[in-house]
Amino acid sequence: MLKTLLKNKKNNKNNENNEKEIKNIKKKLKKMEKRVDSNLNLLNFIFLNYKIEAKGYLRYMQLTSLEILKFFDYICQKHDIQYWLDYGTLLGAIRHEGFIPWDDDLDVGVIRKDYDKLMEILPKEVERYGNLNGKLLVGTIKKPVDENVLFIQLRHYDKFLSCLDIFPYDYIKKDSIEFYLKNSKEICKKYKKEIVNAPNNLKKDYLKYLNEKIGATDESDYIMVSGEFSRIKMDVYLKEDIFPLKPAIFEGMKIKVPSNYPKYLESKYGNKFMKLPTIAKAHSRSNKQYDFLSEDDKKVYEKDLNYLKSFNESLK
Repeated sequence: MLKTLLKNKKNNKNNENNEKEIKNIKKKLKKMEKRVDSNLNLLNFIFLNYKIEAKGYLRYMQLTSLEILKFFDYICQKHDIQYWLDYGTLLGAIRHEGFIPWDDDLDVGVIRKDYDKLMEILPKEVERYGNLNGKLLVGTIKKPVDENVLFIQLRHYDKFLSCLDIFPYDYIKKDSIEFYLKNSKEICKKYKKEIVNAPNNLKKDYLKYLNEKIGATDESDYIMVSGEFSRIKMDVYLKEDIFPLKPAIFEGMKIKVPSNYPKYLESKYGNKFMKLPTIAKAHSRSNKQYDFLSEDDKKVYEKDLNYLKSFNESLK
């Protein structure tokens, strides 16, 4: 009996000590949280009120991508094609009036009829200018640069990674929205490998079948993320939240964005999209550059950037 009482007393004392330790840990955590919040608020202030810009090869990648966008914009104006800034590029335009400091490529969205038009026009236009002296590649499902990419890409030639991703959007039937939101990602995942392995001349038909299966239609009051880019969140927007497009500034360039871009961005990034993210997502392609770029390559990159700038100036 005495042994049991002594054991219980010891356990009670241990429990008291544990409770005290837990209280001390909680106090320390609260202090740390206050410091983190204070630092985050300061970073947000700097992030949103000062011009923060990439440097080195990441900036070269950004500026080369920007010149690719300017050429793309010229082609779209020439052929009366509407497009809007999308994903991180749209977020950069609204939050920074330019690139997110750690981003390394550009994204645009295009409605299906204009996207199909680009599929035919863009390779011809690039070829017409001699692939801009061998500096640009166009990837389409008919002639992909990367077999795993099903959307159009306009990119600096193979060794370098500056590029413009062009994403298609389809109208969706209202009565298909619920099915789309529940099943589209799984359906796209199931068919993607089959489409990637299909002959290039049949891929367009395969994709048409896939998008019709998840609800695509010719005209509607609703627009969906198409099956070509199923790695991201599959979402549906009101047509009036995208069209008519409205003007914005990106790296000094006048550009178009969705009409209700706050709602559009919130659907992709949450309601705190104007603040510094707690987890910054980057492609990290600029880091990979260091693994294979020689000093001569770096000189070529700078030379190509200057060439693209001069070429775009000549189009004005």
